[in-house]
Amino acid sequence: MFPEKFQELEDKIRLTAELMTQLRQEKMHLEQKNQEAEKRIGDLEGELKRLRAERQPTGAPVETLIQHLNTRPGDAQEQALHRLTEILVKEPNNVKALFELGNAYERQGMYEQAIQEYRQALKLDPDFVDAIEHLAFFARKVEPRQRGIAALGTHPVAEKTRVALPCCRQFCAHTYCPASPR
Repeated sequence: MFPEKFQELEDKIRLTAELMTQLRQEKMHLEQKNQEAEKRIGDLEGELKRLRAERQPTGAPVETLIQHLNTRPGDAQEQALHRLTEILVKEPNNVKALFELGNAYERQGMYEQAIQEYRQALKLDPDFVDAIEHLAFFARKVEPRQRGIAALGTHPVAEKTRVALPCCRQFCAHTYCPASPR
C-alpha cells in the first residue's frame, strides 16, 4: 500500500512540476506580449500627439478673424478673407468660417460670393439661423428688385426659430417651402 501511495504522490509531484514549468513559460510569454503591447501603446500615443499637432490650426481661430473683420478696414479685411479661405481649405465643413466668409464678402459689397458662402453653410447645416437670416436679407433687399417680390414666401425654419423670414429658396437648397408659390 505504501509503495502505491508513494508512486501516486511522485506522479502528482511530477505533474505539478510540469504544470509549474508550463505556467512559467506562459507567464514569460504573456509578459513579453505585455511589453510589446505597452511599446505599441507608447508608439501610438506618440503618433496621436504628432497628428494632433499637425491638425492644430496654424492661423488664428475664426473668432479672432471675426474681430479683425469687424474692427479693421481695407487690407486687414483682405487678410482675414485670406485666412478664412485657408481655414476652409483645411476644414471645408466649417460652417462658422463659411458664414463669416459670407459676411466678409457682404461687407465688401461682393454679394454673389456672400450668397454662395451662405448657401454652402446652409447645405452643411440647414438650420443655421444666421445664414438663413442673411439670405432672407438678400431675398428682401436684393432679389425683389431683380426677380420680383412674388418669389418670396415663408422660410420653413421660421416655425422653429419663430422669426418671420422670407423664403430664400432661390438662394439655398430647400426643396420644399410650404408658403412659397409654385
